[in-house]
Amino acid sequence: MINLSFLVSLFILILLTVFITYLSGKSTNRCFKDFSKYPVTVITKNKAIWGDFYPESTGFYIRYKKPKKEKNFKELSYLFYKQEFGNVLALIREVGELDDTQKEKREKEIRKIHNPTVIGRLKRYIYNVIIIAADVIKEALSITFGRALNKIPKSIPSQKGYASKISQLLVPSSSYDGLLEKLIGKKVILEIKEGERYKEHPGIFKEYTKDFLEVLDVEYKYTMNVKIFQGKEVEFKNILFYLDEKGLTIKNKANSKIDILHINQKEQNITIESGKEKRIELSHGEFIRVELQITVYGDIIVPRTVGIIRHEAE
Repeated sequence: MINLSFLVSLFILILLTVFITYLSGKSTNRCFKDFSKYPVTVITKNKAIWGDFYPESTGFYIRYKKPKKEKNFKELSYLFYKQEFGNVLALIREVGELDDTQKEKREKEIRKIHNPTVIGRLKRYIYNVIIIAADVIKEALSITFGRALNKIPKSIPSQKGYASKISQLLVPSSSYDGLLEKLIGKKVILEIKEGERYKEHPGIFKEYTKDFLEVLDVEYKYTMNVKIFQGKEVEFKNILFYLDEKGLTIKNKANSKIDILHINQKEQNITIESGKEKRIELSHGEFIRVELQITVYGDIIVPRTVGIIRHEAE
């Protein structure tokens, strides 16, 4: 027979579950909050998605600047779920794509992390105290639930499994990192893994979470492949490609230079500055594949699985 103390414990457990679930549903990644409503390019392992950035507790979505036409419909946005974060290599907020209001807001953010106010320091101190305390609470809950689970009658295994699962979810893992905390607002070297090597990127360290790092004022290069059919204009991030019978025309309307690395796997050495146009004569079939490298300047968020803060710099 189930005793009264067990029923009370179960009732408290349910209340805690509802409360924590509500709080978790309202929270979003601190790095993501800084990019909210800004134009952002998301670089994944096999594509690039760009548009206005909107974070949520369960992931984020990109609202396209203009609809993307498909055969029978138009795409308005692209959704990324938490379970897909393993495919994300970087989120880039390019300075050249910001309007005047956004640029002013960004500059204000940079000044604030260089010279934080007393209130700003106090808020961060309180936040860190809370997340450090969360680890202590998690340990205490783990012990408490461990004892409670031993008292659950074997006749109700489903409740026992439920309680075990809740004990793991009640308090999330702490994101506090004493090493990184000392570098907030300072110039650092961000190392990003590219293949088997790490490439260094100087910048200003803005924020971190358990899963992501945010660094400002970074020059970043990424490589993409574009498939272009003859007679059809293709646009990729304000870069226009048009393939006719005799060759390829590329118009770079983006805010940064591009380098053409390969066309149909044949090595090229072509740089097209912002606002310039290039004509390339070539023989081809129904379509060609162009590999290009884009150089951007701005702010970056990278997963801690591919990026690491390696040095303080000056």
